[in-house]
Amino acid sequence: MNFPVSGEPLHTRCISIDLYQAEGDAARFAGCVIDQRKSGFIAMAGDFQSAGIIHNMELDGEFSASSRVLERVKGRQPVVAYEPTRETGGECCRDPIQRIEALAGERFDERFAKALMHAYGGPLGCSHLLTLFRAVAALVPRALDREAAAGFGPARRDVGEQFFTRSLFVDGFRKRDGTIQISIRIADVHTGPYRDLKAPMDRLNRYDELRIVADVDVAAFSISGLVAGERSRSPATWETADWVDRSADVASFKGQSLGSGMAAASFERLGGREDCQLLLEAMLHFAPGFIQVIAGLGGDRPAGAGGGFGGMAGANHFGGQANACYMWRTESPLMQIRTRSLADGVPDP
Repeated sequence: MNFPVSGEPLHTRCISIDLYQAEGDAARFAGCVIDQRKSGFIAMAGDFQSAGIIHNMELDGEFSASSRVLERVKGRQPVVAYEPTRETGGECCRDPIQRIEALAGERFDERFAKALMHAYGGPLGCSHLLTLFRAVAALVPRALDREAAAGFGPARRDVGEQFFTRSLFVDGFRKRDGTIQISIRIADVHTGPYRDLKAPMDRLNRYDELRIVADVDVAAFSISGLVAGERSRSPATWETADWVDRSADVASFKGQSLGSGMAAASFERLGGREDCQLLLEAMLHFAPGFIQVIAGLGGDRPAGAGGGFGGMAGANHFGGQANACYMWRTESPLMQIRTRSLADGVPDP
């Protein structure tokens, strides 16, 4: 299969997660989310956020491989949208980080997503770290199941040895007709133990890939078409394994709104299916990735133009939607600035 993309590059979101063997039964994860805007700018409170790296956020933690209980987690946010300034009332995106660190003791299972939302979702935390941690929680069981099936684990791993890595990219492009094209790529690499290494490819146990290319109707704020493919390879099948067309499994997302309901639709259509784990992950990252992509269109809107994208009026006025994160909670200084400016008749930028 081919997955061609075209158009002006707007934005790239990269999520990278690595899992390592730790002491005894413990394993460690290290994850990061980086948003790189390649075009345009958006208005901020008292400033502009232009092209470049606009988010760089990290999570590091440890968990028990047998019980899958999170033992500790620390977050870092080297690059955030809002540093403490007069306009933010001294607040910044890092303020609620303790909430995510308080999740130690939770288990990586089907209930973790709810615990994460309760502790750090919406106005309680940062939407980007939330997305990253949800991705970590989804990956850990998959990786541990792969370890068990391969007969690896602590008995055959050296302390500090990396045994699983995931890379996920959401790329946005603007085509000539104004359509936004979204490319989602996932690569999962499960490695064999160092002690079994004789040749470089001996480190590879399994390599799973997923590709989705979709067109988005910006005015309707919905998916207008998409193709998907998946491939799984091992050293023995590296030259022979081919792509499997998965477009039929995501065909029902044509016409799907990228506003509220996208996550629920993804779970409803793909959840609980062993053969759709990567498809589900990709579709769960579609909407949050797309929101980052369309922000790159802000600089092309004529001065004084009002409205938003597909019913998203106000979403780009000084930043995010109400209660999307801690900085945009209803009572925050930024929301007060927005409320005053709209009351004074200042249009969305």
